[in-house]
Amino acid sequence: MVTILTLFLISYQPIYELNNEEFRAVWVITWEQLDPVWPHPYNRDRICEILDNIKAANMNAVIWQVRQNGTAYYRSSYEPFGKYMLYSDPGYDPFAYAVEQAHARGLEIHAWMNVFECRGAAIGSPAYEHPEWVCRDENGNPMPDRIAAISPGLSEVREYLINVAMEIVRNYDIDGLHLDYVRWNEFTTPERTEQLKQLMKEGLTPTDMMYEFVHNKKGRYLYDVEHPYKAGVPEGFDTWEDWWRWSVTEFVRVLHDSIQAVKPWVRLSAAVLGKYDWDTWQAYGRVFQDAALWFNNGYVDQLMPMHYHWTTPDGFYDALTRWEPSIQPGINEGRLYTVGLGSYKFSLNGVWANHPWVVETCRGFTWVDGFQFFSYRWWDDHQYWVEASKTFFMRKTKIRATGLIDSIPPEPPTISVSKLAPLTYGIKVTPPDEIAANCWVVIYRSPDSIIDVDEDEIVDIYFGDTTFTHVERFNSYTAQNKYFYAATAIDRYWNESPISNIVQINITEMMQYKPIYKMTYDEIDKLLKEISKKQWTISERINFYSERFLGMPYKFECVGDGPYAMVENWPLVNLRETNCMALCEHVLAMAISDCWENFFNNLLQIRYKDGIIGIKTRNHYTMADWLPENRWLLDDVTRRIGGKYTRTVTRTISHRKFLKNKGIEDMQYVKPDRQLTIDYVPMDVLVMVEDSVKAGDIGALIYANRDDIFSAHMVIVAEKGGRKYIREATRRKGTVDTPYEEWVNTMKATNKYLGMAFMRVRDELNKPGKIILPWEIHKLKARVDEDRRELLR
Repeated sequence: MVTILTLFLISYQPIYELNNEEFRAVWVITWEQLDPVWPHPYNRDRICEILDNIKAANMNAVIWQVRQNGTAYYRSSYEPFGKYMLYSDPGYDPFAYAVEQAHARGLEIHAWMNVFECRGAAIGSPAYEHPEWVCRDENGNPMPDRIAAISPGLSEVREYLINVAMEIVRNYDIDGLHLDYVRWNEFTTPERTEQLKQLMKEGLTPTDMMYEFVHNKKGRYLYDVEHPYKAGVPEGFDTWEDWWRWSVTEFVRVLHDSIQAVKPWVRLSAAVLGKYDWDTWQAYGRVFQDAALWFNNGYVDQLMPMHYHWTTPDGFYDALTRWEPSIQPGINEGRLYTVGLGSYKFSLNGVWANHPWVVETCRGFTWVDGFQFFSYRWWDDHQYWVEASKTFFMRKTKIRATGLIDSIPPEPPTISVSKLAPLTYGIKVTPPDEIAANCWVVIYRSPDSIIDVDEDEIVDIYFGDTTFTHVERFNSYTAQNKYFYAATAIDRYWNESPISNIVQINITEMMQYKPIYKMTYDEIDKLLKEISKKQWTISERINFYSERFLGMPYKFECVGDGPYAMVENWPLVNLRETNCMALCEHVLAMAISDCWENFFNNLLQIRYKDGIIGIKTRNHYTMADWLPENRWLLDDVTRRIGGKYTRTVTRTISHRKFLKNKGIEDMQYVKPDRQLTIDYVPMDVLVMVEDSVKAGDIGALIYANRDDIFSAHMVIVAEKGGRKYIREATRRKGTVDTPYEEWVNTMKATNKYLGMAFMRVRDELNKPGKIILPWEIHKLKARVDEDRRELLR
C-alpha cells in the first residue's frame, strides 16, 4: 500500500487550492498568547502579532484557548483567571481584545475550552470547589490533584460546564466554540501503572500491553461518587462502555442545542482523537468519545480530529480512508470536517517540509474542508507564515457554507473606486441596507469583466456592518494594467450574496521600458539608479530585470574572459545577445546594483572566482563552481522545494579535461578532479512543486546521461499576472517565457534530464531596498565561510 501511494503522490497532478473555499487555522495555546510578566500593553501587542502572522499566512480563522485546567482567560463569573495571568484580573479582558482584533483582520475566532480536564485543581476551579466531582477508580479513590478530571457522568458537572460554555457564547462575538478534552480521562492509578510496568519487564509486548490497558479497566478513573464501580452498570445501560460514551455525548448534544437557541451561527466543533475506533490509542474504546456519532447526528457542526500520529502523506491518506466509512452520513449532509496537523511532530521529527505534501494529499478527499495546525508556537519558530502564503496557501479563501441551519444569502453590497495616489486606489464597499448585524465582505479581483466567486482571486475579507475602503497598491511593473473588482456580503453562516456591481481600475502610471538589448549603456545606468530606489526585494528585481531581457537573441559565445579567452570573444559585458548562464549572471548583477559601474563589478564577482577575469577563473560549472562561489548571494533550496522527493546524484568534475579541450596547456592553479554530490528534484515531481518555487529562483536542469557534468541548462523562474513561467535563453527562440507546467512537460518528454536543482537569493539579503556594493562582497563571502566552519566544528 505504501509503495503504491508513494508512486501516486509523485505522479499525480497537483490540486493546490481547487477553489476559494477552505478553512485554515492554528490552535493558539494560553502560554503562546499571554505572559504574566509582560506589562499588559505588551500582551495586547502580542495578541496583534499573533493575528498578523495568521493573516499573513492566508489563513482565515484562529482557535484561541480561553479555558484550561478549570480556569479562565476571559472575565468569567464561574472561574478564576488562570496561572498565565497569575490567577488575577489583568485589568482588561484579553479574550475580548482578541475577538475584536481577529475580526478587524477578517479572521474567524473560535473560543477553545478544555472541558473535563482540571489538572492542578487551582483555587476556584471546579475540582477545588467540588472535590466530589472528581473522577474515581473502582475502589472509590479520587484522582490526584495534579491530574484531576471531573466526571462527565455527573449531571451537575455537565450542567456546570454548559453554563460556563454558554457564558462565553453569550458574552463574546465568537464564530465558533471549540471543545478539547471532551472525553473521559486516560489516567491509571499509581498501583496499576506499576503493575503495567512490571508486565512489560516480564516480557509483555507493547501491543499486548496496549490491549491489556484498553480491555482491562482496572485502575482507570472511570467512576464517580454517584456511579461507583461496586454499584454496577448504571440503570438503563447494558455496559459501562455504553454509559461512558453516552455521558460525553449527552454533554455535547445539550450544549449544541443550547447554542442553537441563542446564537445558531456559532459553530460547535471538537478536537477529537485522530483514531476513531481502530488501534489502541483511540477515541471510541479508550476514552469513550463517539465523534462519528456527533458528526453524523449534527451534535457538532465541525469535526477537527487531531491527526498527530502521522507526519507523512501516506499516513494521512490512510487515516482519512479509515475515517470516511464511519462519518459518511455527516459527509452526505455537508458538515465540515477539517484535518488537524501536529506541526510540533513535524518539527521534532525533522520533516517540517512535509507540510505542503500532507495538505495536498488531504485535498484529494473531496469531503475535507480545510486544516488546523497545532500549534502557533511551532509555526512561529519556523517563521512559516509567509512561506505558507507563497506555497500551499497561496490564495486567500473563505469558509464553506453548509446550509444546514440557515441557507438564505444576504443582499449584495455596492462598491465604487477612486484614485488615492499614484498607483494607489481605494475600493469603497457599502454593506447592504438589509444587514442588521456584522457580516463578512469578500472582495474579488479578475483580469476580465466576468467575476467568478469560485475561481477569481480573493483580494481580502472584511468583517463588520459599516462602509469601509480597501486600498489597492500597484508597482510600476505590474504585468496587467486593467483589473475588475466586485464584492459579496456573507452572513455568519457563510451564505454568500450575489456579486455587487463591478468596477474597473486602469493603471495609468504603468512605466514602459525598452528591452535591455535596445537600450544604451547610459539608459541602463539610469534604469539601475531608478529601480534601486524602489522598495523591492532582490527577487522582485530579478523578476523585473529578467523580463527586460525577453526577445534578446541567443549566442553561445557571447561574453569574453579577457586576454586568456580561447573560445569566447570580447566584450566582457554583452547586452545585445546572451546564453543561459550569461542571462542569469546579468540579471543577478543588475538586481543587486544601483548603477552601471557597480553592476559591472558585481557581475565580475558573480562570473569569476574572486572577480579575477580569466578562462581558468571562470565559474564554468553551474553546480560545481557557479553556486559554490556565489553562496554569499544564493542558497541551494533544492531540498527545501523537493522535500521528501529530493534525490541526489554523484559525478566527477574535471576542470583539467574541460580546459584542455579549450586548448589550455598551463594547468597551474586549476582545481583538481573531484567527486561531488548534489540534490535535485525529479522531473516527475516538478509540476507538484510549482507553488514552492518562487519568482526569482534560478534553476539548473540536470543531465540524466552524463557522468562528468551536472547542469545542462540554466533558467529563471518568473511570475506574470499571478502565473509562473520559466524564463530562459534558448538557441532556437532567443530569450523567452514558457508557462511553468508546459515547460516541465516539454523537458520531461525528452527523457534527457533527471530533474532540477534550485537556487534562491539568500534570505538575509532579500530585503526591500537592499543594494550590494562590490566592496561589500568579500565581507559577505567571509561570513558564509565562517558559518560553514562553525557547522563543521
